[in-house]
Amino acid sequence: GGFYEKVGVYHESISMVIVVNEPELKFPSLDQPKSWAKLVATAIDGMLDAEDEAGVWNAAVENGTKPNFTATFSFAHCTKCGKFGNMPGMGQMWEVRNAMLHPEQYGIESKHDLSEFFRTRFTFSFNSGNPSHEIENLFLVHYEKEFPTTPIFIGEYHNPGNPDNERDIKNMLRI
Repeated sequence: GGFYEKVGVYHESISMVIVVNEPELKFPSLDQPKSWAKLVATAIDGMLDAEDEAGVWNAAVENGTKPNFTATFSFAHCTKCGKFGNMPGMGQMWEVRNAMLHPEQYGIESKHDLSEFFRTRFTFSFNSGNPSHEIENLFLVHYEKEFPTTPIFIGEYHNPGNPDNERDIKNMLRI
């Protein structure tokens, strides 16, 4: 039962684990990026501890690769983030990557190599209510330049009030 198929093995259907959804809006606020970036990095470190203790590996992938972890961010502008404060979601992602690559700058004493984890098992995700035609120029072109090797997905997509939701969703899937 649960996410274990048998002891120490992720269920074959699990390829992604969401660590936290929109931490910048909850822990404690968007204006304190070092706090919520530290929260994300230390939560991941704790989850890696739990995997180690359970001897977890992923049976779905022949080479034994474990599922990726993600932190899902809002499409808010993070003006207090170290970079990209004028771009939706980008500041949050930059801040978390920085915490993972330089944990000592955030007061993190990790038990695991968070830099290696970021490079090999981390995926970003975001939530947006913007129309699909805005996503590419507003976000994706910048994301692809800054994070060319880090996968991404949309956690929540909704555009209330859109007169043609079907066309909008088809366009989002094309992007």
